[in-house]
Amino acid sequence: VWWLSDGRPSVFTDPFDIPSAATVRPAELGTGTGTPEPLWGPEEGVADGGSPPPLPVRDVVVFAAAGGGVAARRVTDGKEAWRAGEVRGDAGYLSIADRLVATADSDGVLRTYVASTGDPRWTVDAGVDALLAADAAHVYVLTSEGALRCVATKDATVRWTRRPPLPLTGGRPAAALGGGVLVICTSGGDVVAVRAADGARAWVRKGQAAGALRPAIDNGTVFLGGHTLAAVGAHDGKVRWNKPAMQPIRRGVYGFGPPTVASGVVYVLDGDAMRSLRPDGEEASMTTMVAGVTPPWQPPVVQAGSVWAVESRDTGVSGWPRNGDISSGQGQTYPLKEGSGRTAAGAANRLFVLNSGALVALRVF
Repeated sequence: VWWLSDGRPSVFTDPFDIPSAATVRPAELGTGTGTPEPLWGPEEGVADGGSPPPLPVRDVVVFAAAGGGVAARRVTDGKEAWRAGEVRGDAGYLSIADRLVATADSDGVLRTYVASTGDPRWTVDAGVDALLAADAAHVYVLTSEGALRCVATKDATVRWTRRPPLPLTGGRPAAALGGGVLVICTSGGDVVAVRAADGARAWVRKGQAAGALRPAIDNGTVFLGGHTLAAVGAHDGKVRWNKPAMQPIRRGVYGFGPPTVASGVVYVLDGDAMRSLRPDGEEASMTTMVAGVTPPWQPPVVQAGSVWAVESRDTGVSGWPRNGDISSGQGQTYPLKEGSGRTAAGAANRLFVLNSGALVALRVF
């Protein structure tokens, strides 16, 4: 018998017997005017101040818990669903096909939990320092020795371990998986891509950014923020187009943040402007000016008909119509007190925001 942190017994079963993904009803949309309405929260003091961004997984949202470990709360009402106190929240956490949550403990053991209930499933001692990316078949991690490692989800075995083309030490890298490659942006702003199948080098792009910015991958193209907004081939790294920033980069204030791709449109912060571009690099809609954004930028969050930016200091988070047309009066800001660890993520018409250990779910439009 396994015991969860809330005292519930969980009868141990086959660690590879994984329930189907939970279903959750999308939240009703708001009007897009005035201050956005919290669906629940803010729940103060529930998250670690340095938590990675919230991770929505169907009916729960996962984050690094205050006091250690990771926790999950129901997306519908904010009540705690489960908690795993034996793992490291700063190692990161990933969704495996919306059915499992993967994370790691202080001994480097990769651990998985049923996303909806927190019931433990398979584990493997993989020497994990940080989780990078996952799909239904594999989990990709950075080991404590600085190597890349791939673990198969069907049997919890290590498929390959490789030294990366460039060192990944000095700070947590940002990664994305797609197009047959694992793309990693280092803390120094260099980008490396390895083949997902065997970890072999695919390509390297040095000096792209001033820090680790999460890549976005869509339809065989990798989009990279930083000193420029670059679109490169996932397979070979060849540049398809390269956009300069709207304002000269000085002291790291301007440049591009990490991009987000939704329905074939690339959304990205260019300094204090929210831009949207087509896959060929042409503007998809009007540029919207954003107040109060300074590095480190967060990826825009796209939900329903709106796109949201995490802003700095006392501003909060703001959303605009995806088409950039604010003449209708749509556009909202949810104010937040200045604090650390401000991040956001969205799913099922909900925007989840972490700020200084507080978690809130907002209505979108």
